[in-house]
Amino acid sequence: FAAQSSIAFLSIYSLGCVIGTVVIAFIAQASAPKYMVILGFSIATLSLLAVSMTQNHLLLFAAIFCAGVGGMGTQNMINDHIAQYYPPEVRATGLGWALAAGRVGAIAGPTYGAVAATIGGSPGAAAMWFAIPAALGVLVAIVMPLR
Repeated sequence: FAAQSSIAFLSIYSLGCVIGTVVIAFIAQASAPKYMVILGFSIATLSLLAVSMTQNHLLLFAAIFCAGVGGMGTQNMINDHIAQYYPPEVRATGLGWALAAGRVGAIAGPTYGAVAATIGGSPGAAAMWFAIPAALGVLVAIVMPLR
């Protein structure tokens, strides 16, 4: 994609992150953060698969927006779930450990993306490779305790 398209994709993704976080947070208050984590990872998985299968710019923008909702919106819900899961005396430690584990993904993610793009040979293939960790996130979120 051209640089202009890449900037537009990043902007749409970021907009999805912001709007997704706010909307998911309101819904989580009425239900539970765990359910929003499952939903968010599911949205991320499906939207990344959609990114890998379309070249239509309008559909691509919609899928990238939803990837933002499912990506960063879900990360924020994981933090909310952790904060509600641990008792107050160990809450900061639990959240600190979870954020430290998340840093591993932030460090490994770019390398994983480079390998995925190299193996797949296209941005669509790389998006499909990123759907794999999102799908694993769905499975992990399903088995994590509610409270």
